[in-house]
Amino acid sequence: MKNLIYLSCVLVVFILAGCNSKPKTEKSSALTGIWQNEKDSSTAIEFSENGNYDLRVHGQRISEMSSGDSLTQKFLYDSLSNGINLRIYDDKNKDTVKCKLVFINQDRIKLSMIFNDTVISEAEYFKVKI
Repeated sequence: MKNLIYLSCVLVVFILAGCNSKPKTEKSSALTGIWQNEKDSSTAIEFSENGNYDLRVHGQRISEMSSGDSLTQKFLYDSLSNGINLRIYDDKNKDTVKCKLVFINQDRIKLSMIFNDTVISEAEYFKVKI
């Protein structure tokens, strides 16, 4: 009987340890690359491996068009979040854009920009370059 109690305690500890382990956040490597706007072929967005986010017009980064680094932005993507899962921010870590990003498949995404809990813009993109 005493062994059964110890065995039950050990089993409960293992179950609780398994339930409390946090799922690992998927890396943003699936997002890395250049994504062209489906409806406007002159515009695209780029997510780099080092966390930089760039808007592109006619193939050129907007940050390269400016004389300063004021357009340098970073992104954070959390694949496990059901709501706002993409944040784009400036070099002062201030959120500039909050989005919900949905992978339609490995080569297509849907990006919804959110302001005050309301979708203000939505577009689909397809991957053109890794």
